[in-house]
Amino acid sequence: MSRWFNVALKLTKHSGHKKHKMAAVLVRGGSVMSKNVNLGLEGQHAETRALKHPCLAGTTLYIARAGGKMSRPCKKCWTALRASGVTKVVYADWNGKLCVESV
Repeated sequence: MSRWFNVALKLTKHSGHKKHKMAAVLVRGGSVMSKNVNLGLEGQHAETRALKHPCLAGTTLYIARAGGKMSRPCKKCWTALRASGVTKVVYADWNGKLCVESV
């Protein structure tokens, strides 16, 4: 499993959402640019909260859900990612296998 995905997975314990404990880690060149968790409030997804860094060009966003469950971004988050400058997204599929998608 990816080093940065594991960092995101460990962060899920800090999520404020009761059912979907998610975390996101934004990385560029081996350095963490931003990391965040979902709060359980409408519109407070880990992915969009991690996108607060001023320069996102060339970054990779790692998204994890507690237990290594499916962590693919929702439609709203994909829209935000496409507009942000993030280059790649790494998340787990239903079987826990890591998927890498270009944005």
